[in-house]
This record gives sequence, C-alpha cells and structure tokens, in this order.
Amino acid sequence: MKSSKLSIKFRITFWYTLVFSLILALVFFYIYFLSKSYSVHDLQEELKDESADILENLYDKSSRNDILYNADWTKFYDDNVSISLYDKNSSFINGVLPEHFPDKVPFINNKVRQIKSDKNIWLVYDYCYEESPEDSIWVRSIASYGHWSRILYNMLWIFAVLFPITVFISAFVGYHILKKALQPIYTISDMAKEISFSVNLSKRIETSNTHDEFSYLADAFNSMIAKLEKSFEKEKQFTSDAAHELRTPISVIQSHCEYCLDELKLTDSVREEIEIIYKKTTYIGQLISQLLTISRTDKHSFKPQKEEVDLTLLIESVIEELQQKAAYKNISLLFEYIPQNESYIIQGDTMLLMRMIYNLIENAINYGINGGCVWINLIKNQENTDIIIKDNGIGIEKEHLDKIWNRFYRVDKSRSAGEGFGLGLSMVRFIVDIHGGSIAVKSKPGYGTTFTVSL
Repeated sequence: MKSSKLSIKFRITFWYTLVFSLILALVFFYIYFLSKSYSVHDLQEELKDESADILENLYDKSSRNDILYNADWTKFYDDNVSISLYDKNSSFINGVLPEHFPDKVPFINNKVRQIKSDKNIWLVYDYCYEESPEDSIWVRSIASYGHWSRILYNMLWIFAVLFPITVFISAFVGYHILKKALQPIYTISDMAKEISFSVNLSKRIETSNTHDEFSYLADAFNSMIAKLEKSFEKEKQFTSDAAHELRTPISVIQSHCEYCLDELKLTDSVREEIEIIYKKTTYIGQLISQLLTISRTDKHSFKPQKEEVDLTLLIESVIEELQQKAAYKNISLLFEYIPQNESYIIQGDTMLLMRMIYNLIENAINYGINGGCVWINLIKNQENTDIIIKDNGIGIEKEHLDKIWNRFYRVDKSRSAGEGFGLGLSMVRFIVDIHGGSIAVKSKPGYGTTFTVSL
C-alpha cells in the first residue's frame, strides 16, 4: 500500500473539514425540513380554525342568512386566509377568492390539499356543512403558501452561498490552529536533523513544563540520544585506547624487522619472511594511525586549525608523495589547472586537506588499472573551488555509491582489489563537512570513478 505524501496537519484538517461540512449540512437540512413541516402544519391549523369560525355562524340560524348573503368581505378574510361559500352545485354564494386562484377546483371534504398555479402555491381546506341531504353548503378556506415557499427557497440560496465560505474559514482557521499545535513536532524534527548533520549527540531538545504528549515525546527523544551518546563515547574511547596500546608494540616489531633486514646476514627465505612481517606491521601501523585520527576528529571539541592554504602546492605535494606508488602500477598522475591572477587559496586546515586529497588520489591508484591514468583537475568558480579526481579504473556499482562513506565499508568487487581499510572515504567526507564543503561521486563499472569536492 502506498503511503500518503500529504502532511499530517493537512490530512487532519481535511477530515475535520469534511466532518464539519457534513454536520453543518445535516443541521441546515434538519432546520429546513423542520421549518417547512411547521409552516405547513401552522397553515393547516389556521385554515381549519377560520373554517370553524364560519361554521359557527352557519349553525346559528340567526346569523346564517347574514353570513350567506349580507356579510361584507372582512368576514371572509383573516390572517391571510380567504373564505368562500358554495352551494351543493359548487356555485359561488359569498366570500373572498384570492387573486390568481384557479377556477373549478373540485371539493374534497375535510382534507387539506396543495394546489399549484402558474403564479402561486395554495393550501385549500374544504368542509361540507349539511343541514339536510338536499341542503348543503361548502366552506372553502384558502391560504397562500407561496410566501413560505419563497422564504424556504431563500434559505436554500443563503445556505448555498454561506456553506462554502463557512467551510473555507473553518478549514483555514483549523489548519493554522493545528499548525501551531504541532509546532513542537517541527522543533523535535529540526533538532533531530541538526544532531544528524552535526553528529553532535550532546545536544538536547528543550522541554516545557506542560507535561503534555509533546513534552513526553521530547523527553523520550532526549533519553534515546543520551543512551546513544553514552554508547558512542564508549566505542570512541575503546578505539582510542586500543590504538594507543597497539601503537608501541607495532613500532617495536617494525624497528626489529628493520634492524634484521639492515644489519643481519639472512638467508633468502628468512629475509622474505621478515619482509612479510614488516609489510604487515606497516599496514597495521597505518590502520592504527587512521584510527587515532578518527578518534581525535570524532570529539565534539575538535576544531580545524584554519589558515590560508594554496591548493595547487598541496596537490603537487601529495602527487609527489604518491608518485612511486602510482609508478608501481604504471599509472600516470596528471594534474591540470588554469593559472589565474589570483592563486587557488582557501581557508582550511592544511593537514586535514592534505589527508583528504591524499586519500582520494590513493583510492584512485588502488582501484585503477595497470597502465591507467588519474586526472586531478582544479577549477575555480565564483563561489567555491572544485577539486576533481577521476580515474579509469574498475568503478563502483550504483547500489554501493551511498555506502562507500561508511567506516570499514568495502565493496566486494570494486573495493577489494587494492589495499585499504575502508576508512579513507569516511575521513574524506568528515574533512569536507567540517570545512563546509560538499562532495559528489559518479561511477560506472568498467569505466572508472570521479570524485568532485567543492570547497
């Protein structure tokens, strides 16, 4: 199942707005239909009440003739209800008929009906008064429903206009309230990114005294970081202690090997064995040296000693140092740059920058092919200086490119061909980071690798 790319606050706002819209619509339509029902019911009761008043006059013999033939129109119109009287043949006797009421509407006894015309809607109530089977009078009460119909229609229009406005305002306000409520999450996230970028586990998230869910989350995060910091400190201390303890015996073994090779008369087989021992102790000595360097740079208090560094002189010095190693594999080291009025001078730690360039060029030699080339280009841009180191060696598979910066990581095919500890590129990345630069790598198996450092 695909994960949603929408933020939590957007999703919560969406569902809140949807539920709010449904509730608002339900409340409105409930009020609408309730108003419609009550308006119809009230009109029906009004029709029956007015008919009852006329019927009282008909039952009273003293006022019957007056209501049938002599009463003025005010007797037949009250509270927007018009009353009219008809004989048994549906002929009009007396009363008031509202304007535009249709002719020849049939009579149905004791039932309220809705009659529609082109210009109005009417509620009609008929009641048959029978003094005898041969003598009956129809009392018709008529009320206009158009007024209420227009009110209800206007209610629908008002709702149609106000509904989207209300929903938008509620969504807007809800989104910003939610954004403010979730601000501690962004604070925790930013601090986590800062810790990840700076690799400084001593930093902590500031917690409030609110004792809410976010406060508990921050406390849990701080507790986790504290445990990680303690574990890493133990690991660093062990690395440093082990490197220091191993350095002295390795140096003693190397010095004894040098003495035997230089001063003693040895058989060829013994000399070969001592040379192997010397070579391996030199290898271990280099590993210890790199471990000590990493141990020092891992400390949070470590600060690079920045000064003006001429990159052209630095690169030439490293090339001279690695020339013999490159010649052993018949690899050419080609350094190219465009001379400019201003030299390639940057602010940086000379020893660390030399180590960075050394590791990159040595890496290119180790994994280059016999008779190949290593190109070192220096390019000055407006904002920074690029150091590009390219080889035509065995290359690196795409799936390993993101992992080559990890300590002790070695790719089976592309990184096991030469010597190395899996620490060189990790140190390169660290040196680039503390100088505020960036490094990128491009590689294609069988065609070589290109590292680009921007400082």
